[in-house]
Amino acid sequence: MFKKCSFLFVFFLFVGEVLAFNLPPYGKLCGELKDLSGWKAEKCNGLNATNPMGEMASATRTYTRDNLKLEVNLVLGTAAMAMATPMAFQQSLEMNSPEEYLKVSNIDGFKVSIHYDKKGHSGAVAVFLSDPPKNMNPESMSRMAMLIVNFQNMDWKEALSWAKKFDWKAIKASLK
Repeated sequence: MFKKCSFLFVFFLFVGEVLAFNLPPYGKLCGELKDLSGWKAEKCNGLNATNPMGEMASATRTYTRDNLKLEVNLVLGTAAMAMATPMAFQQSLEMNSPEEYLKVSNIDGFKVSIHYDKKGHSGAVAVFLSDPPKNMNPESMSRMAMLIVNFQNMDWKEALSWAKKFDWKAIKASLK
């Protein structure tokens, strides 16, 4: 049994090394999640992982002010690809109902997806920091990057203005 487990561990380690595309360490990603004036920020957490499907990296930081909350995630690699589909491939979309608002559009040169739960006064703003891959191979998927701002107790316009406090162009440039 031990030999079989050792073989599997070495096999997956080797495959992971073959498909690793050298995403930055999550500590570097944490550096992009700056303090926001007037908000209390928790310590940034993150991870890097490699598996047979490719590589991923993420950093998460939570910000609070009174009853407002932002959870900001910087996600790269295969995890970003999984989160992006199918919104990454939409050119534009807008849906409005009494319960929710959904919009996909270009803002400041970036594809942005907004989902807002009107009754819960919460939602998410997802900024695509990379173009959608042209094919679904592991290398293309490992190059995906997203900034996701989950928000509570505010409307989507206020959340979008806070999401813009993170310099999307600088973050994208730092990932190259």
